[in-house]
Amino acid sequence: MLPEFDSEFASPADYAKLYRQLGMQVVPAYMPNEAKSWKRPFLQEWKQYTHELVSQEVFDGWYGAAGKYSQRSNMGLITGVSPGRIVVVDLDTHKNPKAQIWWDGVHTDHNAGIMSECPTQRTGGGGYQMFFRAPEGWNCPTCKNSELGVDIRGVGGFAMLPPSKHESGKHYDWLTDQEPDTIEIPEMPKWLCDEIDSLGATITPAGERIKTATPEAEFDEWGKRKDGRESLMHRMIFRKVIDLYRDAPIIPTESEQTTHKKELFESYVESVEARIHEPGTPKHMLLERENRGITLFNQKWRAAIKQWDTKIADEAGKPQPYETNERVILENFTQDVPDITDGGEVQRPPDLFRVWDIEDLRNMSPPVWLWEGIIVEGGSHFFAAAPGVGKTFVGMGLGVAVATGMDSFLGRKVNTHGLVIYITTEGLYDHYNRISAFEDEYGVKLDRKNYIVIPDALNLMREADRLRLMKTLSWEINYRSKGKDPALIIYDTISKVIPGADENGAPEMSIFNDIRTKIRQAFNSADIGMHHVAKNGEGGMRGSSALIGDGDSIMTMDREKGSDELIMTAYKIKAAPDGWSMTINMKTVSTDGFKTSLVPTIQKSDKAAARDVGFGNKQETGFYYAGPIKMPIEERDRILASIKEDWDANKPWSMARNMKLDPRHAYRRLHAITRRKLNESNSYAVISALVDSGFIAEQVRNKDTKMKGLKIIFDPRNVTEVNSKNSGSRIDTSGPESNENND
Repeated sequence: MLPEFDSEFASPADYAKLYRQLGMQVVPAYMPNEAKSWKRPFLQEWKQYTHELVSQEVFDGWYGAAGKYSQRSNMGLITGVSPGRIVVVDLDTHKNPKAQIWWDGVHTDHNAGIMSECPTQRTGGGGYQMFFRAPEGWNCPTCKNSELGVDIRGVGGFAMLPPSKHESGKHYDWLTDQEPDTIEIPEMPKWLCDEIDSLGATITPAGERIKTATPEAEFDEWGKRKDGRESLMHRMIFRKVIDLYRDAPIIPTESEQTTHKKELFESYVESVEARIHEPGTPKHMLLERENRGITLFNQKWRAAIKQWDTKIADEAGKPQPYETNERVILENFTQDVPDITDGGEVQRPPDLFRVWDIEDLRNMSPPVWLWEGIIVEGGSHFFAAAPGVGKTFVGMGLGVAVATGMDSFLGRKVNTHGLVIYITTEGLYDHYNRISAFEDEYGVKLDRKNYIVIPDALNLMREADRLRLMKTLSWEINYRSKGKDPALIIYDTISKVIPGADENGAPEMSIFNDIRTKIRQAFNSADIGMHHVAKNGEGGMRGSSALIGDGDSIMTMDREKGSDELIMTAYKIKAAPDGWSMTINMKTVSTDGFKTSLVPTIQKSDKAAARDVGFGNKQETGFYYAGPIKMPIEERDRILASIKEDWDANKPWSMARNMKLDPRHAYRRLHAITRRKLNESNSYAVISALVDSGFIAEQVRNKDTKMKGLKIIFDPRNVTEVNSKNSGSRIDTSGPESNENND
């Protein structure tokens, strides 16, 4: 039966008495302002309390009516102490998302995804600690896996307890309905014990757990040991003394031992790191102050020498263990590499990485375009825009085009068709209304087997949700398309499928990238992540460079409030030219008499431009189509001439939106040259058409000031002849790059 407890009026002594009733070895602990390493017992000697509960007399001396620590709020639990055998699983979820991935993963693997019910506290730092009882016969290890952000407090470990105060100013606090007076401390299930025993496991970026030996140490970024130093010292000394016995079974003289100890201690100091940091103080002195220095070393050395004729002699007579490190592996493997100098056929081992030679690279298949020039089959793609611009309409429109078998969308060919999976938590009625408007405008009809929506909230950073999504996709693919892989998966939006993750954090975004890669590869599908642009509108998509670097293409979109024209810009395309822009008409379409939706379309003149310019077909003689603008070739050439002159004069045309009042701005220069009354959208279309044609591109003009602008990369005015066998002699007008930053 659980004890009654009222936390609202409880004193520190009341908390301590509650914990003792539950079989916890509760002891006073340091306050944050009392010691640098304050998460430890506030006792001169406390290791004597690591085996069994203290007597009632000792406890009353601490927390009785006149107890020495009865008003001290900071207290802690010495874990693993009999008979309670309380152990703690500490998840640093506030620092490392892998901790939650590990916890969710072990429950998915062993407990059908059902989380353990146990007393749980939120630490002052923001993590979580779960309390269990160790089963009889199992000694829970005290170990830490920094890679996972998981810390196990077993035999000899220590954990702070409520109402202790953290250095952040926050208090340790039990979660509601998960207090130890509300829920029993359960015995840890065997499968969790096994997982903890093998907590040397690491998690791959894709979220897969790989088990290795239980960790005995924590390393810093330089590979130096921070924890487990005493254990390392013991092993180093023990191995050294065994080696000395193997050399000669006579105890070395004091002088000989001094020499060996000096060399070994220097090696030990080099291998570890001190926790105290004092510039100018030698490391061996800092280690001595931490009781991990020469005094402890000498004690362990003497203890080993005392066992010279007993344990040392026994161990020295055993066969030496096989040394498994990279050097030995390489030496042993190279001995087995066959001699192929005679040209004979050999069988390559199957467990090696793939290797491609120049012939393999030369014979690589070109990328297969799902949406010509933008979306690659099986690739990772992003549509990025500020909220309300219309990226969802474009993404959904492409999805419907793929699902209904449309030959083209927005003037570009759609080469791949099939099942489209749209993952969104947006309102389903709006989703249907948008699809209905698209169907009416384009005269197509979706089939239920080719387009599905997953509306449930999910978190791809959690292994349980990933597994559930994979199972869902597998079932739907087999049910709807008879095992044929989906053509396209759309995540709308990225922030909705990784709630709480730090978009600016490279580690978290690397995990997310690998999760998406795993899903794409499992179903051989392209995907599109709907995302947002950077707050300042510059530099494309927001978030970590790890997220941006993963994209095979990134399309950014912009639309002025109230405008029916959306500008889509190719911020990045790995397999095709980028830097170009196109104008999309956002047409308002009525669906049921009172409901309307925007539908992305391309105007007739835009289609001609996309066809004639984008796909290299012959234009009408004497004219150049730039989006909705039809202009004489002479006018186009005047524009190109001005772009070249201004580039040479170190005044390149700028496309930056924050330079609209600057004389270099492309729109202002375009108006000055053409004398046309062009609105911003049409001006943008003209510049975009020149980019799409391969005539101009934005490049850095001055590397010192990082000034960018439009530069001619192919001048059609210099094409000398066009016939059926060539498209003219392209004259490079770029000039020497090395002089550009010296102008």
